[in-house]
Amino acid sequence: MPCCYRTLTAPKTPVPLPPAPAGDLPARLRRLRESLRLSKRAMAARLGFPEAAYLLWERGEHAPDLRAMPQVLVELGEAAPLSVGGSLGVQLKTWRVARGVSQAEAAGSVGIDVKTLGKIERNEYVSRHSAAAVEAFLLAAMHG
Repeated sequence: MPCCYRTLTAPKTPVPLPPAPAGDLPARLRRLRESLRLSKRAMAARLGFPEAAYLLWERGEHAPDLRAMPQVLVELGEAAPLSVGGSLGVQLKTWRVARGVSQAEAAGSVGIDVKTLGKIERNEYVSRHSAAAVEAFLLAAMHG
């Protein structure tokens, strides 16, 4: 019995990225580290990331990814530590409950359906696209 396979493709819906922190991030990280009188290794440990990653950030060769940015913003004094830490689901639920936002309202703001939002809050598997949308939303919410 012959079988035919066909790969279907569709354009991916881009996830809007939140605005970058104001100012020159590498210089601000260096000034913060120097004001705290920390070595680069100690600053990396304080942020909870490898020294090699921090060095790239401070030299401006690479920007922190979405998972790192909340902690960086907290250290720079630009975000409250409320939603930093824990899984993406814990961060989302903490943010939502602290503001009295329903799952339906949060899902609408993020641009995902309520069922997917519930899965994220329960730390169940979701698509990378949905997780990226939630990360971008939380980062924008913390920064804005």
